[in-house]
Parts: sequence; structure tokens; C-alpha cells
Amino acid sequence: MTEPEGDHLSMPPGAPPTSPGALVARPVPGPPAWVAVLGILSIVFGVLGALGKCWGIATPLFFMMMDRFFASMPQEEMPEAVGRSFSMMGVYAWPIAGISLLKTIVAGLLVAVGIGLLKRRAWASAWAIRYAVLDIVLSLGEGVLGALAQVAQMEAMQAADPPAFAPIGGWTTLIAYGSVGLGVLLSMVWPVFLVVWFTRRRVREHVSTWN
Repeated sequence: MTEPEGDHLSMPPGAPPTSPGALVARPVPGPPAWVAVLGILSIVFGVLGALGKCWGIATPLFFMMMDRFFASMPQEEMPEAVGRSFSMMGVYAWPIAGISLLKTIVAGLLVAVGIGLLKRRAWASAWAIRYAVLDIVLSLGEGVLGALAQVAQMEAMQAADPPAFAPIGGWTTLIAYGSVGLGVLLSMVWPVFLVVWFTRRRVREHVSTWN
């Protein structure tokens, strides 16, 4: 009896192949979606924040223009309450401009952080946290300053025309700090989120693989 040739031998089930198969390239995993999302949002929020603070930087110029306008009006046509309110707000014009300038610089830092995230630079994570801390501190200072300015404005208007502003007499501080406080809380949402996000262990481990 003749032996069967090797090509006709059957392989037992589950045996590994004896000849190499086609090579299949494994796809390289891309960055997680949050990298692009946070990078784009940081750039957008930074640009909008810088543009929004241009008004604050121009505050002294605005009050100078209003002073000239009021000075050109006849005394009898100028409501005393309006004149006093603008006079009190003018006291805070330069401090408001100073904080607005600092916040504009910090907004530029946020734009840089967004670009760093899109390019997957390791420094972007640390600078995102630094940006957040600076922005939170400045937002708190801006809020306190804004509330003080509003209280001074309302008190000046009440002193100039007590009957007209009597209904809000006991609510001056609450209205001022309440409205400003809400704005401060909203402005702190993004910085607080960045601090929480970039202190997560899995995020830190992923960022450590960047250049």
C-alpha cells in the first residue's frame, strides 16, 4: 500500500495554519473626540472673551465722552439722578478697564491652550489649569468691582431723587450683588470644567503620551 502524499493529508480541527496568510495592517487609533471638542471650544470662547472685554477697556473713554455730553446740556434739562449715577460709575472706570485688560490677556491664553490641544501638545493641559485659576480669580474681582459700582450708582440716584427710587431702596445691595453674582457664576463654568477635566487620572495618562 502506498502512503498518501503530504498535500492530501487533512489537518486536525483547530490546528494552526502551516503557511503564512495575507498581512493585515492594524489601524492606528486616533485621538479621542474630546481633544478636538475642547480645543475648538477653547479657541471660540477665548476669541469671544477677548472681544467682549474690549468694551471694558474702553470704559474710561466712554465716561469721558458722557461727561462732555452732560456738560454741554443746559442744567435744567439734565436730570440730577442721571448726572450723579454717571459720576459715581466714572469713579470705577479705570479699575474696570484694568481688569478687562487682564481678562483679555487671559482670554488670549485660552486661545493658545485650544491650539495646543488641537496639536496635542503636553503643555496644553497644565496651561489650561493655569488659565482656569487666573480667570476664576479675575472673575471674582470683576464681580466684586461691578457690584460696588452698581450699588454706588443706585445710591447716588436715590439720593438725587428719593421719591422716584424709594421702591428699590431696601433692595439695592441684593439687586446689585445678585445680578453680578449670576454673571460671575456663568463665566466660571468653563474654567471650572477645565480644572475638573484635566485633573482626571485617565485624561492625565492620555496627555502624558503627547509631545
